Amino acid sequence: MRIIQNMYGMDGKLSRSNSAILKSLFEQPTLPAWQKAKNMVICDQPLITLNAAVRAVSHGKLAIAELPDTFTLYRALKYSIEKRKRCLHKMEVCDTES
Repeated sequence: MRIIQNMYGMDGKLSRSNSAILKSLFEQPTLPAWQKAKNMVICDQPLITLNAAVRAVSHGKLAIAELPDTFTLYRALKYSIEKRKRCLHKMEVCDTES
């Protein structure tokens, strides 16, 4: 999935193994796959985990142990991409020399 290629972990782009975990979560969502992926950092600036992004787009209505549907997962990834863009844009605006 193209959107997964736009995710950033603590050390830059997501590793192949983390990308594979996310891809498998989209292809065949299961509770064990969700448990494995929910604490994964998907945005480095600001720091956002998959679980935090899902809770942000579902407005906290999702139970902690509940498995999000693929549309909610997609919205969570899109949310983290937009947050990163805004954060980086703010840094560029503030990073001017006097």
